[in-house]
Parts: sequence; structure tokens; C-alpha cells
Amino acid sequence: MIVKQHSRLFLELTVATHDMCERIEAANKGYLLQGFNREKLEQTIEKRADYQLNGFFYPELAMYYKNPARIMHSFFIRHHSFRVRIDDVEHNISGYCRYLNRITANLPEKKKEKMHL
Repeated sequence: MIVKQHSRLFLELTVATHDMCERIEAANKGYLLQGFNREKLEQTIEKRADYQLNGFFYPELAMYYKNPARIMHSFFIRHHSFRVRIDDVEHNISGYCRYLNRITANLPEKKKEKMHL
């Protein structure tokens, strides 16, 4: 199943799709999105941001492994025997960075500074 094989990319790609839709609308080419369900995309992004935390090495999980400090706060692929690879970690972090940028885009600068963004 393709979705399972590339699930680590799902948040990253759905947020990229959201950004692309924004650029299309900003270029006054909204007609290209006719029939595309933006609300469903928004729901998918939110659902994926929550779900992707299933692959996060919380300290309470990492402590059961040989070298907890090495994997703590990293990401793993559950359906590949808790595999940890640098590209998987990068895609997860990249997805969350894009997600954070998306949900904080309309915040005032003062608030962003307070949040250290």
C-alpha cells in the first residue's frame, strides 16, 4: 500500500499542497482549484499532525531501548520494527516545521517573539 510506505512524508506533503494552493490563489488562478476540497485538505493536515506523533520517541518509550539518549526526541517508523533513519527523521521534522509555520503565519510578530519563533 503506497500510503503506508510513504506515510512519513504525509504531513510534509499535505502542508506543501496547502502552500501550493495559497500560491495559486495569490496568483489569481483560483479557477485551477475548482472542485478541489480545501476543507478536506485542512482536516487531513490536522489529523496527520496528530497521528504522526505515534512515531515520536518520547522519553517514556526511549527508556526501553539500548541507548535511550541516542534516540530520544527522534522519530521512528512503527510498521518497520521501530526503524530510525536520518531521512525519516528529517521528513518528520520538516513536516512539523512547515505545519508550525502554517499555524503561526497570522500571529502578530510580538507573539512570535514571545514564542521564540
